[in-house]
Amino acid sequence: MHKAFLRGDVATIRSLSDALVSRQRKAKRMENVAEELAYHADQEAYLGNYDLARNLCAQADEAGNNSALGLFKCSHALAQAGDASAAEALAAKLNELFPENTFQQKVLVPVTNSTIQRTRGNARTAVDLLAVLRAFICH
Repeated sequence: MHKAFLRGDVATIRSLSDALVSRQRKAKRMENVAEELAYHADQEAYLGNYDLARNLCAQADEAGNNSALGLFKCSHALAQAGDASAAEALAAKLNELFPENTFQQKVLVPVTNSTIQRTRGNARTAVDLLAVLRAFICH
């Protein structure tokens, strides 16, 4: 799927994602369904397909989006789409579910909050929020 994304082959990305979600649903692996939908949403948001990204995040939520990766990807996608309130709610949920997980606290939550601030036009705040990430990576 990554190669298709890098080639800009959106039809293949969507087809592969749909097939994966379908297989995971049949196997009743709802966390995997939610994660795939969230991952796909983040890709669509990156491509500027905000309505589809919102729809995919809604589907991920219905599937039980409680994994760190799923929450991060949807919060990031919604932030890119300009849905700051929805993105903040998912970032807060990520923070609440994984309060002692270093990676979530030092990487995923700050990146999401930075993206939210950037989309609100607060570039300086967005950069400042990444200071924790920079310190985490450099040590």
